Amino acid sequence: MLSQEKIENDLQAIKQELTSSSSNGKTSFPFSRWTTKDFVAAIHKSLLDKEHAQRWKVHDEKYESNWNLSAIGIIGVILVIGPGRGSSDFAWVDQNAFAFALSGLVACTWFVLMSLERAALLASLSKFTSVRITAGFLFAAGITVATSDANTALNAVLGVDASNAPLARAFLVAALFLKLLWPAFVVLGLLAGINLLAVFGYARWRTVADDRNSEYREFPTMALIFVVAALVISGIYVMTMRRAFSEANIPEKAYRLALQLDFNEVAYCLQKSNNYRYLFIGANQDKVLIAPLPMGELSLKSFATANVNRIDDAPYAVRVVNCVP
Repeated sequence: MLSQEKIENDLQAIKQELTSSSSNGKTSFPFSRWTTKDFVAAIHKSLLDKEHAQRWKVHDEKYESNWNLSAIGIIGVILVIGPGRGSSDFAWVDQNAFAFALSGLVACTWFVLMSLERAALLASLSKFTSVRITAGFLFAAGITVATSDANTALNAVLGVDASNAPLARAFLVAALFLKLLWPAFVVLGLLAGINLLAVFGYARWRTVADDRNSEYREFPTMALIFVVAALVISGIYVMTMRRAFSEANIPEKAYRLALQLDFNEVAYCLQKSNNYRYLFIGANQDKVLIAPLPMGELSLKSFATANVNRIDDAPYAVRVVNCVP
């Protein structure tokens, strides 16, 4: 059996190992002279340094992400309300005003969608299977309705199956699908109102806060940009759908879009005419659909912006002839 003195010496050695330090906080001290306390302290310090570095990394990534996202939103707003409006002193800017406006709209849409994707509410909802199934069902239903309406519009103006004009049908389906999304823009308006309240709340806090006793708060830059970008997107959506894609304008849009994307300027079996466009149809492509050109501009810009009051009604006097070499 161990003597009492031996036990006391062992306990004293263990106490010395756990409470004393030979390195005095110097990690360069030889490891052979380190005590258990030195090793535990070094491990603790290493873990603290790692945690601190990880926090700074997350902070830097979030900071960089916020600024990059803000830059996208700001650039989009500037493009829409600046060169996208036209009326510039530079002719080149006016000639490409539609391209600037479209680029700005895309940038604003990216900003809004990425901001919503980062929101905690949307991230939480997307985890539920029922939400994903419902969203998929609504998307499929919307595409089906838009495709049906596009087929009806093209058949009404061309007199043939809409599958003969696939490019025009694709663009028309996209436009009509966007027309069905007005409830989403109502929700977007509500979210913009919530973000606006956050901006007003910060302004109110600044007027009553005591700089000596209040905590630091950052200005809600993202919330303000979200409000402006949402207003830009919603304004363009409402204006476009009311002016360019009303029910009275759909046949006109379908006709012009088909002539722009699917019809040809020349048919090898017919004499060329600058007043007509030609589309080969039939299983053997042995028939030609002849459509007269309407008055006014014929472009994708007019499809997205012009309304029926600016352009003459298209004469839907289409006819089909045999085309045999």
